[in-house]
Amino acid sequence: SKSAWVIAVLENNQLTALGKSWDKALGGQITEAIAAAKFGGKSGQFLSVLAPKALPTGRVLLMGVGNPKKFSALDVQGLGGKLLAQLNSLGVTSA
Repeated sequence: SKSAWVIAVLENNQLTALGKSWDKALGGQITEAIAAAKFGGKSGQFLSVLAPKALPTGRVLLMGVGNPKKFSALDVQGLGGKLLAQLNSLGVTSA
């Protein structure tokens, strides 16, 4: 599938409420992927993993957003550009 789910991950691998609910629904597969890849949730860091067959998408793309207390509008703009580049490099047409 040429689609992906994007999950924001905060600094030190803290999942957002949505990320936690998706991880729980997937039996902890998101946190397992983060641990296996030594992903840190730093701003601009990405981790692409194949989605479990139970999901209606081809990939899950974890996007590090860093420290939410230091997050500005300019950071959002920069991450948006980096996210678009990541999705394009993966051939994703829907996210």
